[in-house]
Amino acid sequence: MYGELVKGGANVSIADLATDLAKKIAATIGQRGETLVAKVVPREERVEKIKKALNGKALPSVSVKLAERHYGAQTIDPAAETELGKVLQECGFKVVDDKSAEKADVEITGEAFSAFGMCKGNLIGRISVSCRVV
Repeated sequence: MYGELVKGGANVSIADLATDLAKKIAATIGQRGETLVAKVVPREERVEKIKKALNGKALPSVSVKLAERHYGAQTIDPAAETELGKVLQECGFKVVDDKSAEKADVEITGEAFSAFGMCKGNLIGRISVSCRVV
């Protein structure tokens, strides 16, 4: 957290003080902006880090079942389940499902929630609210 301060006498306009304060805030954001927001690590880098940590280890087969609920309307798009399964596959895990002959060594279950975010043309955005994995 950063703070800025401006002072003025009784004869100084509040508008002038607000302008000075805005300039100071803008300068602080310009100088320290990268510390105000968490760095977004690209997906590829996150997956590579997982792969390195798992390198040379025997990996169990896994199944992923994340019930997903979209507030405001029904959805059949299992985005969280699909993405988690995809990352696990990229990291070398064998991902099995109900249709597989093999039973999973590890079952990952949980719930994911989303809500309507915005609509631009025929594209509909969802905001992920929560994901709990057991």
